[in-house]
Amino acid sequence: ELRNTGLFSVVNFINGFVAPSFLFASGMAYAVTTRRKIGSYLSFGFPLFQQFGRLVLILLIGYCLHLPRFQLYRITHGVEPQEWSVFFQSDVLHCIAVSLLILQVLLLMLRTERRLYRATAVIACAILFATPLVWGYDFLAIFPAPLAAYMNGLHHSLFPLFPWSAFLFAGAIAGYLFAKGRAAAGETGAEKFPTLALRRFLLAGGGLVLISFPLMTLARVYPTYDYWHSSPSFVIFRIGVVLLLFA
Repeated sequence: ELRNTGLFSVVNFINGFVAPSFLFASGMAYAVTTRRKIGSYLSFGFPLFQQFGRLVLILLIGYCLHLPRFQLYRITHGVEPQEWSVFFQSDVLHCIAVSLLILQVLLLMLRTERRLYRATAVIACAILFATPLVWGYDFLAIFPAPLAAYMNGLHHSLFPLFPWSAFLFAGAIAGYLFAKGRAAAGETGAEKFPTLALRRFLLAGGGLVLISFPLMTLARVYPTYDYWHSSPSFVIFRIGVVLLLFA
């Protein structure tokens, strides 16, 4: 009965910001910690392999949480195809691990933070506006189930890379800008930096929220369009709200 009330709709809408905030924070944590270890990462030192090990461990934990059975014999003899489809889904840990692995590989290729986060911004925008197209296609036709699960939510995935990785990438960019600004302020501008950062993130968050509304007209452009799951406007709106919360 409570689900039919207006209050539940409000609570459900607010609850929808938990996952974007979690992914955003994961991206921000990556940017801040990477800044301190970038020399080791670029020189293929032990911290780089340790980082890859951590991310692979997160991915393995994500899969273990969806094991269809908890006995080896039952896994090899009694699992239905539908259960394997659920096992291969992309949940939040999968999305975090794969998105961070993408950032780590990009850093090795591009060699500088500036290039990394410029490329990340381009990739995030591409993911945002490609998501409605990606959600309109069943990738099981061309990819094996473990890969197809990362593309969209047609096969049990709650957090496919399209669009959820965009939240993590946005957090990484925000973390980079925050850490860079704090370092640039130095000791002389340390007192003013929090106020300056607050204003910048308030403007960025508010700007994204405002921009999201006219982007709702994109519904006429895409052949398949689901505002609540795959629309660029709703993703941008939620990123804007998360930036306001961060501020």
